[in-house]
Amino acid sequence: MIRLTFYIVIFIVFVSCDSNNDGKNEISTFSKTFGGPYTDQAYGAVGLDDGTIVIVGHSKLTPSGQFSPYILRITSQGDTVWSKVLGENGTASGVTKSSDGAIVVAFNTNGNLSITKLETHGQLVWQKSFGPYLVGGISSTSDGGFVVCGDYLEDLFLLKTTSSGDSVWFHTYGGGNAEIGNSALQTSDGGFILMGYTRSFGAGMADGYLVKTDANGQFLWQKTYGTTAEDQTWGIKSTSDGGYIITGFSEAAGYASAYVIKTNANGDTLWTRSYPNGGNINTVLETTEGGFLLGGSTRTDGFSYPDMYLVKTTASGDTIWSRSFGGVLDENCTRLISAQDGGYFLIGSTASFGSGEYDINVIKTDNMGLLH
Repeated sequence: MIRLTFYIVIFIVFVSCDSNNDGKNEISTFSKTFGGPYTDQAYGAVGLDDGTIVIVGHSKLTPSGQFSPYILRITSQGDTVWSKVLGENGTASGVTKSSDGAIVVAFNTNGNLSITKLETHGQLVWQKSFGPYLVGGISSTSDGGFVVCGDYLEDLFLLKTTSSGDSVWFHTYGGGNAEIGNSALQTSDGGFILMGYTRSFGAGMADGYLVKTDANGQFLWQKTYGTTAEDQTWGIKSTSDGGYIITGFSEAAGYASAYVIKTNANGDTLWTRSYPNGGNINTVLETTEGGFLLGGSTRTDGFSYPDMYLVKTTASGDTIWSRSFGGVLDENCTRLISAQDGGYFLIGSTASFGSGEYDINVIKTDNMGLLH
């Protein structure tokens, strides 16, 4: 009886361990391209509650034609659900979820800013048009509305709207030279943080530029980040410690190197990190361990066409592992999204694969950033 009990325990432990090992292999991976025979590129993306992904960018429909703002929804396995062109002569740069789970896109068409709300199956809810403002990004606000950023007459702008897309207020920020706005977020105090780069302030040709406002968009303070060389910042996320993680590139070494800045809530620099081989960091996620996942581009040999780049770091920005994905031509990751199965989606563009000059490229990795 004792021997039988012992065998049963061993069998149960063996089966349990085997099941756990199988569970580790359940994260699916793939690399897929989307596009026609000309040029299709991705600039923004958002994950929906059902695990599907909405991607925005632009599409060239004819060889000599202009770019049209474009939206694509795919499943978590990379299959197309639907796609559509949103206008003509422009690009969709920002996309977010509304408070009721719908899709809201900010794009330029014929030189003007438009914001459109779509149901998840693609049906138009409303569309609003504004002035000649170049879109950088859009995010949702706690009151159910939206905030759009970008640049207008070489200044950063911030546009606050209602949940129906109607303008609440509009403000610009900057100096005597050019500023570019790339991202805006609502902060925990109800105000906003606006990130881009400036040629009016700072130490160099261009510096990273962070503007803090109150809840009505009134200027509170600004910070610059950079060297005497060209330094541009493209992505920002609020972090669990109340500060921010800012991403971009710096040419301080004589060429573009991927660059990350960690700040406190007041925008003061806590640390900076550069990542070798040239490139740029466009997008960032905070990991459950308190570190960061960075996405962008890298030249693996320092001078060739860039590949998509994925880096996992500690909370101090030190590299845990890095991955690159690409072919013989140009690749770039513009957005990272955490998958519901623990893996990651890299969303960007490729000139090496697909059917066109450039195609939208979605790479789904496991939790170690690997394809298998």
